[in-house]
Amino acid sequence: MKITKLTKDQLLYLLGNPTPLFQGEYGIISLMRDSLYKINYKDLINTYFSFKKDCLDEEIEILLQIEELTQNGFYDPQKRLEQYQRLDKTMSKDLIINVLSYNGVYVGVEMKYYKGYINLARAYNFLSSDDFKVCIDKAISLIINLLDNDIVFKDIKESNILVNTNTLDVVLIDLDGSETFYGPKNYVKEYPYNKSIVFNRFNGMLSRLTKKDEIKVKEKK
Repeated sequence: MKITKLTKDQLLYLLGNPTPLFQGEYGIISLMRDSLYKINYKDLINTYFSFKKDCLDEEIEILLQIEELTQNGFYDPQKRLEQYQRLDKTMSKDLIINVLSYNGVYVGVEMKYYKGYINLARAYNFLSSDDFKVCIDKAISLIINLLDNDIVFKDIKESNILVNTNTLDVVLIDLDGSETFYGPKNYVKEYPYNKSIVFNRFNGMLSRLTKKDEIKVKEKK
């Protein structure tokens, strides 16, 4: 994993891609050379709507000033790189490939493209009950593995869990999102309520999928 510096034209292309693979609440995702490029377009919202080169530099300058004032690392590519490198010690190590930056500002990530995978909601319609439970167990293992490494993944929803219905392989995505917290060492042990939040959200997702509380997972102590 490294920092990839985008040119202005590259960033503008990714921001203005008329046919993105997916556009979420915060990120616009393009497929290029078998990788996914996710740009945090809401941080560059004026450029996104106007598509003006001058506007991009103005917004980048504002983000640099914010980072200088807050020192929270949110827009610092190096700090983001160090954060995501912690995934290398987890079962989710293959998700984020590189950190994307422009003029010293963190603007997004390059991710692995899981071709042939579908989100959990779609997979639920194709899988047998036994196979669905296998996938649920695998998803839980991935989430617990993150917690064991003091990474709290709270944005648990059907669209953030991908499944290969042929192999029953399961992956988590959106680990660069605002609801994934990379805590300091022993963070989860010192603040165990985070586990409760994670498992409550997981069970809420299961309830939405199954329409009743047929399947529930218990918080691992």
